[in-house]
Amino acid sequence: MKKTIKKNFSIIMIIGLIYFLFLVPMRRLFMLLPGTEVRPGSFIPPAAGIYFGMPAAIGVFIGNLFADIYSYQTLDISMFFGSLFNFFMAYIPHRLWYALDRKNLKKDILIFDSRSLTKYILILLYSSLTAAMGISCSMLMFADVNPKNSLIQLFLNNFEFGLIFGIITLILLPKSKLKPTLPKGSFHSKTTLRTAYLLLVLPLIIFILRIIFGQDLLMSDSGLILALISICLALGAFLLPVYQPEENKESEMLKTSIRLRVFIYFITAIILMAFVFLLIFVGFYSHIETNIMRLWNMTYIAAGISLNLIMLISVIILRNMEKKITVPLYNLARAFQTEDNEKTTKNEMDAFSSAIDFYSVSIEGEENTTDEYKLYIGLTDKNACEQLISIEKARAILDHICLDYVQGYMADETSGGWLDEGQNKIQENTLVFTIFGATDKQIHNIADESIVALNQEAILIIKNNKQHEFYKGSASNK
Repeated sequence: MKKTIKKNFSIIMIIGLIYFLFLVPMRRLFMLLPGTEVRPGSFIPPAAGIYFGMPAAIGVFIGNLFADIYSYQTLDISMFFGSLFNFFMAYIPHRLWYALDRKNLKKDILIFDSRSLTKYILILLYSSLTAAMGISCSMLMFADVNPKNSLIQLFLNNFEFGLIFGIITLILLPKSKLKPTLPKGSFHSKTTLRTAYLLLVLPLIIFILRIIFGQDLLMSDSGLILALISICLALGAFLLPVYQPEENKESEMLKTSIRLRVFIYFITAIILMAFVFLLIFVGFYSHIETNIMRLWNMTYIAAGISLNLIMLISVIILRNMEKKITVPLYNLARAFQTEDNEKTTKNEMDAFSSAIDFYSVSIEGEENTTDEYKLYIGLTDKNACEQLISIEKARAILDHICLDYVQGYMADETSGGWLDEGQNKIQENTLVFTIFGATDKQIHNIADESIVALNQEAILIIKNNKQHEFYKGSASNK
């Protein structure tokens, strides 16, 4: 308990100090509007929040509040709300990360493919909008700046820097010795889920619609609006059902895989290239435009168009690379690692053939599941109580059946024994088929045909080395 408290306190202090040191110099150098500035440090709340959770969110709150006090030499209620929305920009992404796409959650690894990258971008989009909404109201209260004049600028300020540096941070953090903070359990019901999403989305929709179509927000109304929005976001984040990633061998395998390395190199190169182009634009345009406000407005517009377009193209390219190259290679490596090493050394050609067969499972690009199935198919005829067909002929029959339902498999030969109903000891040759990325229905279809073709009583099906069943065919289950 004391160790956990000490760790959380350290995270709060370190994140708070880092955020403070990012904010203060920028506030002095690049003030945009009264109450805000160019904020390269905007990547810290979502990235640190997703990785470290509540302690990071508290650190962000403290760092922002002390930066405001240091810069303006005063403490105002609007500064509290501004810091509170920085807190939400860290904490809500943490909750959303472990609530969305829970089947794709990995242990000690966050952004590792196009799917998780898209998930981060969508969460960043939402958190940047909510932060811009709250901070624009704070600026209305603090300096009477109309949200219509600040909302887009604040959003781009948060989103673009979070996109450039946040992705790199979440790729690198899992490679350090620092462990991510997992969320605590919460309510898991459809009603709670709907309520949570309603509370998170409703203030945003109402605020934006009022900005676009309604009357201008008044300075006197900003305090009440901020309070209501804050309550909705806090309750929504608290009620949001979250899930913890399951521990499995795949997470460790993925962390050292070529699939992850290709992803890291590609996305890092793309982000750095986009950032360099942005710096070139700023350097060139700053010689033409002397007005700092217009300069950064144009910079944000350029970043909003070019960087987001580059990221969209990159996600599409990554998705296609995963379909055609990296996922098949990764699955091929998994196939070799799950092969019996002793067996492989005795018959390298069969092992190579099995690996090529397995490669075809994902050659069309769909990694439907990460489930592993093993089918143990005996060759003893259930009526004759002896093997009537050769292993080679049985394998040829089963090869044909498997490829009617899946695109690839690995096959091996073994032998086993069992007791029949009369307690007689039966020894038989067995073929073992290993299949990745299939569904229960596909496996049962293969088993149904195999039972009929080889006249078997049942087939042993093992899923993920955890679940097993002696499957007797779909007819017996009706």
